Amino acid sequence: MLLTTASVFAQAQVGLRAGANWATVIREQDPPAGVETPWRPGFMVGVATSFGAGEIFSIAPELVFSQRGNNWEEGGVSSSTRYNFLELPVLFRISFGDVLGGYINAGPTFSYLLGGKSDSEDVNFSEIDDPKRWEIGGSLGGGVKLNTGAGTFLIDLRYTRGFSDTFFRDFSGDQESKHQLITTSLIFLIPSVQ
Repeated sequence: MLLTTASVFAQAQVGLRAGANWATVIREQDPPAGVETPWRPGFMVGVATSFGAGEIFSIAPELVFSQRGNNWEEGGVSSSTRYNFLELPVLFRISFGDVLGGYINAGPTFSYLLGGKSDSEDVNFSEIDDPKRWEIGGSLGGGVKLNTGAGTFLIDLRYTRGFSDTFFRDFSGDQESKHQLITTSLIFLIPSVQ
């Protein structure tokens, strides 16, 4: 067991992740007729890690700041709400290829609502109960990786969906809802220290 633990930490990598989000919410009720809910763009940035457990398998926890939100459009009138989250994805990654290769990853995500802003109404995010700020979800995705002498670059595409209900406000009042987002990002991991 000690040898396995030492081997995993010998293959540990740490680096940065940055990219763009396109987010929306899935509500318990369909929007009224004539209402469009396009995906809202945002950004994300944070720390990425990778702990190798063999030639192809690794565990990749991250800690990122992520902008989510939703848009409403009805009869030429639009509104937008932004949510700021701190996210902790814990991904299980399978890699293939050597210098230039690919990977797939999946795993749970744990998110905490830091706050937000709405341009359609005055929403006081500080009044949201603490239990409503937490969200449990899951991520699924993959990408391309390039191993260089300077480190490992990953071009990552990911779909994330909340499983637990989270706070959401729209024209009809408060509703339970689930976030979903598509993220594309660049990850850079420094070489392992042997």
